[in-house]
Amino acid sequence: MNQKILDALLKLDPNNDEHWTADGLPRMDVIEGIVGDKAITRQQVTQAKPGFSRAAALAAAQQPAQAQGSQGSTEQGTQAAPAAAQPPATTDPDPEQPAPDETEQPEVADSDDSDVAEAREKLADAKTALEEITATKNKVDAEHAAQLAEVDKLTLELEELQGKETVGDAIQGYLAQQRRNLEERAQRMRAIKESGVNLGELTRNLKSPIDSAMSRKTSRGTQRPGS
Repeated sequence: MNQKILDALLKLDPNNDEHWTADGLPRMDVIEGIVGDKAITRQQVTQAKPGFSRAAALAAAQQPAQAQGSQGSTEQGTQAAPAAAQPPATTDPDPEQPAPDETEQPEVADSDDSDVAEAREKLADAKTALEEITATKNKVDAEHAAQLAEVDKLTLELEELQGKETVGDAIQGYLAQQRRNLEERAQRMRAIKESGVNLGELTRNLKSPIDSAMSRKTSRGTQRPGS
């Protein structure tokens, strides 16, 4: 993966504003398009070529031109002094390839790079999700506690109001029952009076069986001594 990213970086045009960000860094969408992988991260790009920027790419692009100018001067000097010893031939640098970056660090295995980056991204996502869930839970707990306190407060107020009403209702109910009792008694008295029944006679007729038996015994006892 590092080699693919490195190849993509080398294809960027330092004179094309669409290849670079305002800070002079390679645009991630351009790198993703060249590599064909949208999962590439900025960290992987940095690891593929540390210190790479638009300025570095522009400087690397100017080096082949300078090398060609130096070569031309050497050839002219050779023609002027044919007797001089010819230096060993050297391979001209590829104008399409920038000079290697001396600060570039040794690359690690692509698989290790990819696994570490993926693990870090997953960890960061998990931490973000945990923070959001924790914030939501704390908010819900606070709202639940506040609502519970409000319910308790309203319950106490309702109980107090119901208690006052219950005492008043009890007093009114007692007075109403007393009035009903008096009215019912008065109705019974009127009914008895209107029926023509003598209350004294009715009382005597309503004597209990014990009273009647005692009355008869007393009557027989008083007659026995005189017989």
